[in-house]
Amino acid sequence: MTENESKQPSVTADKFLLRFYPDGLRKELKVRAAQNERTLNAEVLYLIKRGLEAEQAKEAQHEKQA
Repeated sequence: MTENESKQPSVTADKFLLRFYPDGLRKELKVRAAQNERTLNAEVLYLIKRGLEAEQAKEAQHEKQA
């Protein structure tokens, strides 16, 4: 087993700093994450992925209509 294989995924994963402004979004995401039994990080990633998939589906639908 290599050194990277023995480390936790959170140690080797890409990192991105996200700033939450005081508009309650962080709290809303934490509540949503708890309801979905996910960490805040997992919830944010889930929502980003879902949003990207929706955009791709929308673009594909638009291409079919053209």
